[in-house]
Amino acid sequence: MSKRKKKSGNQTDSLTSKFNLIAAILNLAVAILLLIEKLTE
Repeated sequence: MSKRKKKSGNQTDSLTSKFNLIAAILNLAVAILLLIEKLTE
């Protein structure tokens, strides 16, 4: 969580945080799917 790109404006900041949020949700979904697959084997 570095604040290097603070001077480039808030648009890229919010875009990056949105992308990070989506990536985190996708990772969570994949982890849950893998867990379910292992449990149902």
